[in-house]
This record gives sequence, structure tokens and C-alpha cells, in this order.
Amino acid sequence: TATLTSAGPNLILKFVVEEFYGGLPPIDYASWFLFAIPGVIVTVVAVWALFQLIYHRSRPVGLEKQGHAAKKVINKKYDELGRM
Repeated sequence: TATLTSAGPNLILKFVVEEFYGGLPPIDYASWFLFAIPGVIVTVVAVWALFQLIYHRSRPVGLEKQGHAAKKVINKKYDELGRM
């Protein structure tokens, strides 16, 4: 994820890098954000596209006709109930 403290493995990596590669500049929020944001953007776009494919694709015509037929049957049965 994009922030340093959002997940445990991010913090573990920070301490491992600082311990084994102490001569490098320290990892802070800004440097971690700049490192992680491209992956986050790619992931968000990919998940959005996947949801579009799954939930917003057009329904086949047969399903729409079945839906109208089911609604018609339900309305007919409701009318047959009569007044209370």
C-alpha cells in the first residue's frame, strides 16, 4: 500500500533496509509514498476495470424477458390476493 505504516511488512522492510544498508538515505513517508504510488495506481485501475467487466456488462436479452415474465407472474398473484 502507499503509506509506510499501512501494513506490517512495510515497516519490517524499512527496518531491514536500515539495518543492512545503513549508508543509504533513511526510508520516510515521502520516499515510501513515491516508491509505492505507481503500483497502487496500477492496482486501482486494474480492479476498476475488472469490476466494470463483471458488474456493468450488458445482460443477454433472454434474461430481460425472463425478468418481465417473473414480474408479470408476481403482479398477477398479488392481484389474486384481493383486499385484506
